[in-house]
Amino acid sequence: LGGGEWASTAERSDLSSLASELAEDLQSDPRFNYRQVLVKDGVLVSEPQGEGGVVVTTASGVEGEEAKEAMVFLSEHEALRREDPLSPEDDFFDHLGNALGEGQKAPHLVLHARQVDESSGATNILHVFQVVPRKKEGSTVCWSPKTSVLVEGNQKLVLIEELVYEDGQAAAVEAVEPTARIVLPKTRAYLHPSASFKHTVVHSGAKPRDVNVRTIQVTQEEGSSYDMLETRVACADGSFQASASNASLSRVEVDMWQLGGETKTNFNSLSLIATSGASNGKGSKSSSASAGITHELRTKARLCHPGGQISQVAKMVASGGSSHCIFDGKVDIERYAQETDAAQIARGLLLTKRATINARPNLRIQADNVVASHGCTIADLEEEQLFYLASRGLDERTARSVLTGSFIREITQLFTTDEDMPMNKLAGRLDEAVEEAFLLCEI
Repeated sequence: LGGGEWASTAERSDLSSLASELAEDLQSDPRFNYRQVLVKDGVLVSEPQGEGGVVVTTASGVEGEEAKEAMVFLSEHEALRREDPLSPEDDFFDHLGNALGEGQKAPHLVLHARQVDESSGATNILHVFQVVPRKKEGSTVCWSPKTSVLVEGNQKLVLIEELVYEDGQAAAVEAVEPTARIVLPKTRAYLHPSASFKHTVVHSGAKPRDVNVRTIQVTQEEGSSYDMLETRVACADGSFQASASNASLSRVEVDMWQLGGETKTNFNSLSLIATSGASNGKGSKSSSASAGITHELRTKARLCHPGGQISQVAKMVASGGSSHCIFDGKVDIERYAQETDAAQIARGLLLTKRATINARPNLRIQADNVVASHGCTIADLEEEQLFYLASRGLDERTARSVLTGSFIREITQLFTTDEDMPMNKLAGRLDEAVEEAFLLCEI
């Protein structure tokens, strides 16, 4: 890993070792050009395996005319998005993130995927580890990392953004005086005609008094494709007293804007939230209640040109009286977006009576020649399926764990079945987080 400004040489060495430990073993595979990017106070970037087709730099250290032009283009386009009447209005967290980005040296990563060698068929994979700063005694930590992505025509880029906690001292700090932390990551991407962008966002774990609001803005030109895979797995075991002030909030807001026809867009998401201290299915109650955890996924897609395809699958699992999952997905099919194919489905599992899931798939159609569908189901596991597994010798808890695992498998398997993104280590960390949540689930 090279480049970057850090508090100390020791810290830089420790975090470099952490990134190497978490990184995928793709160095010897000629099909991929895999690079690690470590983001905290500064930015560390690993050397490319070969002649990479992605320029990786920071906003403050942009070098070369090509990279500078990319930055100017992205800034001008963001200004145009803000002027659009259908663009979502900035909320409190948007204003706070913008203020942090301007007033502090917030890390700003710039990725520019361009063609350098026609004979090279390697897939460019950027694995970004966003290391959440430690809490500080007696103060609120605010952090607003930013990533700008520009994918040129006919180019392909895979970006994984993984949130990593560096809280080795968190317990000691919380014991002295409870502190809060606000993390506001933002990713903006522009896809030129026939570009391909696969985007994975992973957030596992939960800390009390943490707010994490991630904003994703994507613009697609004609024939481009965008695939987003988002997972949030968190559990709380009652170590922190149940109160509104100890709650943990995470939110992902996605805004997709179509600037040309024949685009392809896929949203796949999983929310698995488990907390202790709720009544189970038989009415009993656990002894200690945990701080609440809420995760929201809000997506908006604006289709203004013909022939677009969009598909969204949102899966949610909530267990415990302090668990709350929210899905709010909106697809606007404008008047000229004829022959659009849109599908949207939200499925939720409520494993305990007091857990909460709110889901609202929403289609707004103004064109008259489209194929569109949406649906929503929220329920507990089916008794017939539990009875079948019980008849095969499985106890109730094991049967419920098997069925819940099968429910989320549709999303988790995408980490290992995608030929462009064989993330085996990342899939292993996700499986560990799921297993930890299952142990806490009152199923």
